[in-house]
Amino acid sequence: MMKEAMRIESKFATRRKGYLAQSHPALYAELEKTGQLNQHLDEIGRQARQMMERIFEEKKPEIEAIKDAEEGEIKETQAWLMAEEIALHEVVLTL
Repeated sequence: MMKEAMRIESKFATRRKGYLAQSHPALYAELEKTGQLNQHLDEIGRQARQMMERIFEEKKPEIEAIKDAEEGEIKETQAWLMAEEIALHEVVLTL
């Protein structure tokens, strides 16, 4: 699980870095100049992963109630994708 969490955080941090560089270059430059960019990206990655996990956990009872295994897997994938999208927009792509 630790490896997966790190991969998710890295993905969100990479998206945040691109967002700042493209949409907020002055902030990006300031964070880079002061040596705070990596710390900022790590924090955003952690916050986004935690939000994604909370959202997924809220959907878990609904998924577990599904009797058909294939349908359950589909719902689980949909829940992960929805949670990822929400975390991306609420944490990564905002100031």
